[in-house]
Amino acid sequence: MTHDELQTILADHKEWLKGNTKGKRANLSGANLSYATLRYANLSYADLSGADLSGANLSGANLSGADLSGANLSYAILSGANLSGANLSYADLSGADLSGANLRCSGNSKEIKALQLERWNVGYTHDTLQIGCQTHPIDKWMKWNTEAGRKWINLMDCDALEWADKFLPIVLDLIKVSPATKKS
Repeated sequence: MTHDELQTILADHKEWLKGNTKGKRANLSGANLSYATLRYANLSYADLSGADLSGANLSGANLSGADLSGANLSYAILSGANLSGANLSYADLSGADLSGANLRCSGNSKEIKALQLERWNVGYTHDTLQIGCQTHPIDKWMKWNTEAGRKWINLMDCDALEWADKFLPIVLDLIKVSPATKKS
């Protein structure tokens, strides 16, 4: 795929997202986009299933609701990317940079694991846990039941401490028995 073809697809997708009848949803299924620069691209709800995005720079990209099932994202830069609601089933995220990424997605069950517990989505990597919009190192979450930890959680939301009392021990136990794979 040439740079111009990709730019046309992105422009049509932008119009589609605005609801413009001249726009068209991006269908990049199976596309070879390895090492492409897609920083801050709006690819929400795009079809990227089976695409080769290995080594691609997707930092800050909006991939919310995108279909990334079976995509090769190995060594892709996804720092700060919005993966909210994205389908990452069977995606290869080995070596991917997920620092600061929104992990509220359908994880790939290896490097990103995800679930929903009542009000909040939960997503985790080998060292980071995101609950709702709160993303912190797992080590910090492990201290939730100390006096300082309970105050910290209570400041997050009016229902956060009640949720934590009910679900956080389960989530932390789940992380212990089913940890996410560290990117290699």
